[in-house]
Amino acid sequence: VEDTADPLDWSLVSKKGEMRTQHVQLHESNNMQKPDHGVLYGDSVKTINDAWAIKGDITPITQGNVNIYIIPKQNAGYAGGFGGQGQNVNNVTIINKSGTNQIITGFPGSGYTYDLSGLLP
Repeated sequence: VEDTADPLDWSLVSKKGEMRTQHVQLHESNNMQKPDHGVLYGDSVKTINDAWAIKGDITPITQGNVNIYIIPKQNAGYAGGFGGQGQNVNNVTIINKSGTNQIITGFPGSGYTYDLSGLLP
């Protein structure tokens, strides 16, 4: 049973063997190989945990077996990737496994439009 008052559970490992902390830390630097890549300011894991703690009663968007939370957080990061213009981002997106507090990914931005299957165990 999902209890969003609980801290995030970072224990999931992707099919490629990537831990969630390792994946989220990829959002600490720009990736010019991607068209869009949100870059978090500072410690990515701390930023994601802080956003989760302040999300309040935000209703997630449910897609299949995941929940997508878009949480307002000032100065969360910037829009990177080769299509990003470096503009400041004031939202954090956290995607977790439905019915749990198990995080799949988190990054600055307002949603996710790509296939998540590679990130799931």
